[in-house]
Amino acid sequence: MLNFDEELAKFEMALEVNQIEDQIATEDIRDIMDLIKEGMEDKLLRLKNKNDYSDKEL
Repeated sequence: MLNFDEELAKFEMALEVNQIEDQIATEDIRDIMDLIKEGMEDKLLRLKNKNDYSDKEL
């Protein structure tokens, strides 16, 4: 029969898991930054279009 405590004491987390966690965190930050950038670009485009229409009305 397996001794759970003994097997648990032998357990070592693979380095790959830590690397994957770091990569996921980095990707999340990039994704958030991409969304912010995209939102700002959309806002600037809307402001530019609004200004273009305002210039034509004058």
